[in-house]
Amino acid sequence: MDISKMTGKTPVAQNYGVPNAASTTNECVTKEYAALLCRFKEGDVEAFQVIYEKWRKPVFLFLKKMLASEEDAHDITQDVFSALWEMREKIDTSKDIKALIFLLARRTTTSYLRKLRSHDQYLSEQEYEVEYSKDSEDVMIEKEIELLMLYTLERMSETQRRVFEMSFYKGMSNAEIAEALQISNGSVRVHLHEARKLIKNIILTLCTVILFSLL
Repeated sequence: MDISKMTGKTPVAQNYGVPNAASTTNECVTKEYAALLCRFKEGDVEAFQVIYEKWRKPVFLFLKKMLASEEDAHDITQDVFSALWEMREKIDTSKDIKALIFLLARRTTTSYLRKLRSHDQYLSEQEYEVEYSKDSEDVMIEKEIELLMLYTLERMSETQRRVFEMSFYKGMSNAEIAEALQISNGSVRVHLHEARKLIKNIILTLCTVILFSLL
């Protein structure tokens, strides 16, 4: 992402003492890191550059695993940090910005999938707010998982998807599925195993990021 084009300023590298991505928590924000966040909140593009360089790769890897597309992950990563810059004045400098970044990553991904599938029946067109009630967050997580399930099903082969839907949604036995699709019981077992593994990996990734965004 070209930060200078987005902000209209050219960043200059500085050492702000930003903590390691794996070690930061909301309860432990160093004075140097708090100063970095204050500068960012005031529109300091150099501080933004430091934040971007620290969190760009973790966000990109999360999105790549969720979407199985480097190009989409790259584009959405840019959208995440563009959104972060636009809302800089609202951040809480007493807390680690990691939670906000991954919240934006989740919401931006959900928005992307909604537009991709035109799923108005699953998500409303309202703008997402950073502050929300516990109930609304529970509903949003449920919708995110539902939308990701649908997206994941679309990535499966036709046979794998039909096998999974027959087993998961219709409760059919392996033998019934094999007879309906004219394939062997062994093929049914393989398709189910691969489908469940794909869904499990994506849901676990989402759950991990949800924990990051709620800490």
